[in-house]
Amino acid sequence: MEEFTIVILQAVFEIAINILTNIGFDLVAYFWEKGDENKTSSKCFLMFLAGSGIGLLSWVFIPKVMLPYSWLRISTFFLSPVLAGFISLQIARFKAKREEVWPWRHFWYSFFACLGLVLVRFVSCAR
Repeated sequence: MEEFTIVILQAVFEIAINILTNIGFDLVAYFWEKGDENKTSSKCFLMFLAGSGIGLLSWVFIPKVMLPYSWLRISTFFLSPVLAGFISLQIARFKAKREEVWPWRHFWYSFFACLGLVLVRFVSCAR
């Protein structure tokens, strides 16, 4: 039972770190909303590259795999971007009450930033 609790706590910690990393990316995305042009796909690509860079830095400084089981790594790979996107969506909806913000764009910005981060961590675990 104790080992199971430790594994679950490791998974929760890994997902929380992935989501907290996206807060900085989401703050940058609010400055992008000031322009009138809609270049969401190129901005999502930039977020993916930035997330991949953060993932590479985390791999350089922490090369040890935190999650011991492959099923946890796979579930983190799928859950983290979706959860980060939905948290960003809720924050953007809250901000949309006071200023002009496109909440679903923020979902995709966070989704792709977190996807880049977890993709690099996932691939580095397979080595």
